[in-house]
Amino acid sequence: MSEADALLAAIRQAPDDDAPRLIYADWLDEHGQPERAEFIRVQIELARQESPGLRRREAELLAEHHDLFAGPLTAPWLRIRFRRGFADTFGHTGLFVANESDANDLGFNSSRGQARSYFRFFLNGTWWSVSSPASMDEVIQHMRSGPNDFGVTSFVSYSFDLFFPPARIHFGWLAPGNSWDAQGTLERSQLVFEIVARGKRKRIIFSHVHIPGFDSFQDSP
Repeated sequence: MSEADALLAAIRQAPDDDAPRLIYADWLDEHGQPERAEFIRVQIELARQESPGLRRREAELLAEHHDLFAGPLTAPWLRIRFRRGFADTFGHTGLFVANESDANDLGFNSSRGQARSYFRFFLNGTWWSVSSPASMDEVIQHMRSGPNDFGVTSFVSYSFDLFFPPARIHFGWLAPGNSWDAQGTLERSQLVFEIVARGKRKRIIFSHVHIPGFDSFQDSP
């Protein structure tokens, strides 16, 4: 294990402790990454107390170095929100879409025929999904009104694990008569994960879709 991996492992083992993060920031300074180091320190201090000056500096660092800080999550139109120096949630209400044929093979939506599956992630660490044979435009129109207007099937939490590549995202789903757990990998604009449901294992790929005026930065559904 490299020195950097060991420092990241220490952060992972003590996620609520600022000390390993600050030690990692010192290491970043010593290895030519002063912006990343400063960003970690600024966000740690902001987590302790609010400061208009530090908030401005945080915004400046993100404006200039967001993609650097996002690392393997970097993709066109995809924004990440950080907490205490590390990716925490998506930075907007991002929409991911997949063809539903694979999910139908697992027994999802068997009475509805061919459909598409839509995942929408929020800043507050929650996500919801819906599957429908309707057109994407119709689904999006209903999504603008809120998750309860179009048969949302789930509304649960998700989390990132960025400490070792590839970036991973953890979430589960529970609905009447059906449930599954998933650990996906998020690379660029694709979310790839394996679902285990009804005794079957399936690999499904979701792609981020940027829709002007729809990707918003609201804080909750």
